[in-house]
Amino acid sequence: MKEKSSYRGLNVTGNVLQITVDDVIATGKITQRDKRSIGVEITNPFSGISESSGSIPLLGLQFHNYESDAGDQRAASILCDLYSLCVYAEAHREKLLASLADYRFKRLYAKHFNADAVERQQRINEALQKYLDLRQELKACSIDNLEYQRRVGPLVKEIKHLGVEAEVDLDSIFDECFYRFRDTAVWQLNRETVIAYLEKMRRGSYSDASE
Repeated sequence: MKEKSSYRGLNVTGNVLQITVDDVIATGKITQRDKRSIGVEITNPFSGISESSGSIPLLGLQFHNYESDAGDQRAASILCDLYSLCVYAEAHREKLLASLADYRFKRLYAKHFNADAVERQQRINEALQKYLDLRQELKACSIDNLEYQRRVGPLVKEIKHLGVEAEVDLDSIFDECFYRFRDTAVWQLNRETVIAYLEKMRRGSYSDASE
């Protein structure tokens, strides 16, 4: 198991903090802070990536909270992890982007093309057609408004229910696609943070290729 990167020389001035990681000064800013949570964005020598901490349980506030020195230490730890990811991503850019491509494909497939998603879409189409047919019957005076309301209510509920997108386990997809990086800085941050940063790298790659 990879040990988390360590830092030294924490300096906090207002919402700006600096630490030293592997003899490099990393600077960041605290973007959000209250008793239960804190967010940090790295500004130098990298930028474009931020992370928010998990919330402290209410019962834990009597022992420590993020508006105290514990918040400074947590912010420094987040900044250290952000810096470490950026360094690692620069050194392993192609492998990480390949895993991102795999993640994007599997996420898309899970949302739209697996058997459950296809069946759900077919049921939505059928329900919508029934709704349109019912509207046509009302317009043609084949049914009165009372009958229309009686039949349309359950149909609208069915359409709304089917329209709720099935929850996709993105954490499992991430773990599958990025498992080879489990002992690296990739595993120290939230999935959303890592994916957002790699997406920026991917778009930057396309820009570089077009120049």
